[in-house]
Amino acid sequence: MDVRVSYKIFQLVSNINRNAVGFYRERIAGIAEKYGAKLENGNFKVTEDKRDGFFSEMRDLENVDVEIPDIKFSLEELGAVKLSVSDIAALKDFIVEE
Repeated sequence: MDVRVSYKIFQLVSNINRNAVGFYRERIAGIAEKYGAKLENGNFKVTEDKRDGFFSEMRDLENVDVEIPDIKFSLEELGAVKLSVSDIAALKDFIVEE
């Protein structure tokens, strides 16, 4: 794989991990702590009386948009890269046809 394409993929994945994944993990943990009782294994259990609030906040979280980096790949750049159909599907929003 071309080093420039590798670097762009690295930038995309690290930005998504840092921004989107980190954001959602932090919010989910906060909601779990707010509505759940911590179990011995570290997980949380939401009791019946708190489920409505828990699911309401989780639905609200699903509707939050996070900013994804504006990194695009041309078909030409990806031409030499061996990608499966699932790889292409995962990257489809980042591929531009020239």
